[in-house]
Amino acid sequence: MRRAAIALGLGALGIALGWWICLGGLDEWGGARARALVALAALGWAVYLRARRREGRPVSVPVAHGVAGAVALCAAASWFNFGAVIATGGVHRHDVFHYYVGSKYHRELGYGLIYRCAALAEAETGGEALVRQRMFRDLVTDRLVPASVALDDPSVCRSRFSPERWRSFREDVRNLRTGLNEPAWRQSQIDHGYNPTPAWTVTSGALSRVVPSTELGLRFLASLDLALIALCVAALAASFGWRVAALALVLWGTQEPGRFTWVAFSMLRFDWFFLLILSLVALRRGRPGLAGAALGWAAAMRGFPALGLVGVLLSGVASPALRARYAVDRRRFAAGFLLTAAALVALGAAVVGPSSWTEWTQHIRRHAAVASSNKAGLGTLVSFDPEHRVERVQARLPGAPTGGVDAALGRRGEGHPRGAPPLAPRLAARLRSAAPPGARPRPTPLDRAHPRDPGRPRRHGALGLLPHALRRGRGAGLGARGARALAAGLRRGGAGADGDARGGVVLRRPLPRHLAGLRAGPGAADGRLRAATRYDRAASLRALDPPKESPPDVVDRPAKPAAHARRPDAARRCHTRLRRVRRHAAARGRRRDRRHRDGRPRGGRRR
Repeated sequence: MRRAAIALGLGALGIALGWWICLGGLDEWGGARARALVALAALGWAVYLRARRREGRPVSVPVAHGVAGAVALCAAASWFNFGAVIATGGVHRHDVFHYYVGSKYHRELGYGLIYRCAALAEAETGGEALVRQRMFRDLVTDRLVPASVALDDPSVCRSRFSPERWRSFREDVRNLRTGLNEPAWRQSQIDHGYNPTPAWTVTSGALSRVVPSTELGLRFLASLDLALIALCVAALAASFGWRVAALALVLWGTQEPGRFTWVAFSMLRFDWFFLLILSLVALRRGRPGLAGAALGWAAAMRGFPALGLVGVLLSGVASPALRARYAVDRRRFAAGFLLTAAALVALGAAVVGPSSWTEWTQHIRRHAAVASSNKAGLGTLVSFDPEHRVERVQARLPGAPTGGVDAALGRRGEGHPRGAPPLAPRLAARLRSAAPPGARPRPTPLDRAHPRDPGRPRRHGALGLLPHALRRGRGAGLGARGARALAAGLRRGGAGADGDARGGVVLRRPLPRHLAGLRAGPGAADGRLRAATRYDRAASLRALDPPKESPPDVVDRPAKPAAHARRPDAARRCHTRLRRVRRHAAARGRRRDRRHRDGRPRGGRRR
């Protein structure tokens, strides 16, 4: 059993690594689905283990350990989108640009000039034509302004740098710009700037003043987070056990806010996380002073980790049992927290500048007041505005196609409702053209206006039109015209304004057998539908879509035939089998009654 568990774990690891190496990762949505599957697998395995334990049949320890380890490894691999590191080249240059340049030149740039001075430095290194076609975010007003503003008044940036520091700044911008194409670099210049505290600039940001911006140096900085994550898992396993470490690995690998595409292979994005885990481990080992110092360091570098102090202080008002189990020397913990945080705040003010903390507070407040898709919480949820959707914001950006959101998204204007796939308008046109002559046409769902915006049609896909197509059918089955409308709407060729189908009979997938197997009966007067003897997709579609010279009254309700005519051969055979089963059951009952009357057991002789 132990060998089987080890083989299972190694097999899962081999599959993950094979996917990593061979496929080169997943896209963003593929990675999200993979993380969801891994999380569901972990939850299902935990529920299964608990159910087996309650039944008194616990799973063997090697199997439980092997499956849990395999799920944890798959969760760790899913955080990297199963090898998307191959596509990124090992460095998240969009993020590294902000942390490297913002910390190394913080005295000159502060929190408001990183994009303006980067545009001027790029123009001086030979990219002036591209810079004049670009926009950047003015971090003082939080507005997008033309990059030519930086070129028209270069003294705003040049006066803050010495000649040596300006040459170094231009070289670093050129090195970081080299690994990004024009759209990616343009996107990095409209971000929200450099956000860490002055304490982070002094401590973690000191690496930018030591490590050069060469390819090797950037890869070294990007790999530090992986080492910190590995140390976190090792510390949890050593202090809390491998089960807690595996659970933490699953939670970290399947979470969405800090996913791979945002923070992986950046510059010390997980230093606060490492300090937070270090604080938990120190509390576990009975060292509250070290735990408070680690949490104070994390709070001084990022701000929000200070919320961890609330949980420790509130443990004093818990029940006596919890206080006895989680006994913490809160005085030593608070002393370590306050001393470390105060020392780092003073160090940041002394090295970066006395007003650096005030500038950081104003920058964060300005950033928090702006609507952004990166934010999470109840305030973001209740402040939804349709004009802030991603496609509408991108359509208003400079360089977007003219013609509004529909043009920016590549949608057609007439005959293609907003947000609807091409299949729905073609099916709606077929349904409109399928009305009998002289009959009052019923509006399809695409003809009805939107309840809140009368000038905008409803958003309906082909599945939303399917019930309408079924209602067009006559009787209990699918009518000939409704079936023809459905079959013609499923074509890839498209439909014109008059509803005529163009192109060959090519389907994305075969029609269901109960639809593709129907064709009009030989009697055009009664218009009955009967099942085809064999499944022929092309023939069935030709039968469902006859020429236009077919009589218009083929879908009229036929006269009710006799009872034996309404029952097809299949139903007749079913009734015959049912009568035979009932007859055999009655015979078995009579034999059982005779055995009971004669006093002999089943299958035995008379007593």
